[in-house]
Amino acid sequence: MRSTFPMLCIALLTLYGCVGKSSRVQPAPQDASVEDATVPDSASAGEDSGAPDSGPADASVPDSSSQDASVEDSGPQDAGLDGADAADACAACQTIAASLGGLRWALPCTTPSNGTNCSTAVDGSIEEIQTTTLSGTSGQTYDVTLHFRGIVEQKNYSGYEDGGAVGAEDGGGSNPAFFINGGTPSGDTWNIYELQISDPPQTYYLNSGSSGINYVWLVDYLATIPVSAGATVTLTANSVEGVETSDQGPDGGPVYVPGVPPYPASYDGQFVQMDVDSVVVAP
Repeated sequence: MRSTFPMLCIALLTLYGCVGKSSRVQPAPQDASVEDATVPDSASAGEDSGAPDSGPADASVPDSSSQDASVEDSGPQDAGLDGADAADACAACQTIAASLGGLRWALPCTTPSNGTNCSTAVDGSIEEIQTTTLSGTSGQTYDVTLHFRGIVEQKNYSGYEDGGAVGAEDGGGSNPAFFINGGTPSGDTWNIYELQISDPPQTYYLNSGSSGINYVWLVDYLATIPVSAGATVTLTANSVEGVETSDQGPDGGPVYVPGVPPYPASYDGQFVQMDVDSVVVAP
């Protein structure tokens, strides 16, 4: 009953850490120095210019300054919970947010760009995989609103549904249509950014668009997905063949991601960081 759930969930959480390509030419390794990125006057990729930053922060380290997550009052959704059960369910939201926030997919450039592409590898692999297990009350499913920010190239997918993402920037940017529910990656060698949930089983992709474009785009959007307690959450960034589009936006300059390291510098490569915006008990 709602009368047994008076404000137990409000403000329980303040997070403290808030998670073939024939047109591409494989660049030859070379010694080259790249000037540091110039801090842009605007955070928009379309207004940035200057040389990409050659000294990215460690891609494997989650952002320690990411947004704080909020735990919302579930209201009528918790009608089936009363007393200690309701309190426990909402308290679990706190640890859920902590377990997911700040996870990051990253594919750094490992050779200087040839003007369009660079080589990439993570510990000798063409992909990076991050895995965590969702905490929470056994048997309970949660609606988790995730905030995705980063720099990606586009990729063709087929047979998908709209992921229901909402742009986090003023006016609904940046690129929420990139987030899709299900589908199959095309057989080309453009990067794949994947989020897989084991329970309820579902796969999402974060860079849906058109393969073959030698630019990268800013992503900054929120998406709400169901995740059950005990589910395995797997993040995969796959370059397919060890080459990717270097940090160059449609205007020819680097793309910056405000609020995410190495900002105010640009990142030399591609990445997506996932933070938790809110957690509620699913109806």
